[in-house]
Amino acid sequence: MRNARVRIFLLVVLALALSAMAVIHGLLYEEREEGGGATHRIEIPSGTSVRGAATRMAEAGLLDAPWKLRAVYWLQGARRTIKAGTYEIRTGQSPAALLAILESGRVASVELTIPEGLSFEASCKLLADSLALNEDSLLALCERPSAEWSRELNLPAGATLEGYLYPETYRFDLGVSAPEVLQTMIRGFLRVFDEPLRAATDSIGFSVHQVVTLASIVEAETGVPSERAKVSAVYHNRLAKHWKLEADPTVSYATGIPGEKLSTKDLKFDSPYNTYRYFGLPPGPIDSPGKAALLAAVHPEKGFEEMYFVADGKGGHVFSRTWQEHRAAVRAYRSARRDGGNQR
Repeated sequence: MRNARVRIFLLVVLALALSAMAVIHGLLYEEREEGGGATHRIEIPSGTSVRGAATRMAEAGLLDAPWKLRAVYWLQGARRTIKAGTYEIRTGQSPAALLAILESGRVASVELTIPEGLSFEASCKLLADSLALNEDSLLALCERPSAEWSRELNLPAGATLEGYLYPETYRFDLGVSAPEVLQTMIRGFLRVFDEPLRAATDSIGFSVHQVVTLASIVEAETGVPSERAKVSAVYHNRLAKHWKLEADPTVSYATGIPGEKLSTKDLKFDSPYNTYRYFGLPPGPIDSPGKAALLAAVHPEKGFEEMYFVADGKGGHVFSRTWQEHRAAVRAYRSARRDGGNQR
């Protein structure tokens, strides 16, 4: 009889334990129905404790009671740490799933494409708008690069990061800092400007800064892949003959006026970037060139002796060797523009 009572007691205890475990499992490990699956963005600052994270998640509506996250943490042995960052989390997830997300560091990220040919001002605006960064902070870092960045890039004294924010597609974690973003883009440039490119730079007697400067002009002059080496050759030919480059994009950079709106007066604007007034390359790049433009700058078209080019009205250019040929091409372009305007 005594043994039967013991067995009944043990069965009751077991049933209660199983019930308690089922309740705990339901509270801590099963998804909640409320919330509708909406996504909330939440930031977990560096150094935040599990208690602090639980409070933040409850305030954001991701957790109905902070103690649940702490309970899961202790039930699992309190061995791992949560990782700082900005997370995008769907509502209704269990406390255990929420803790797993915080421990994994699967922070929200943004895929962002920086197009070729942007100035650092335009790049900073795009970065600020896309990553919720302070645009003024980005600009200040670009205008006055750190000693480390200047050393890595071997920048001349007083140079900015113009030309060195490499244009490509990046994936940035939300909550990333302005220095981290710019460092990533600088590393992109250093990765692309590899040993073969540096060897080619040395072979033509240019510095890296000069190559980036010429490449930025090539980038601004044409988006036609087959023309890049030809445009580069024209400028190499002009440099070799000690002619002025007379590149409209450098005037646009100096004045802030788009190339198609430049006037004869604008071409006289006094700036070291105005290659209509000053010989040689401008002091630095005028935009961020891509790899194709960088390669064109060090590998101009071989045997290409043309000295001039003008738009052909179809997205490309007409290249000429003599002034007479160039003037004829300019007249043809202006005539085509007038005819097109009359047709409209």
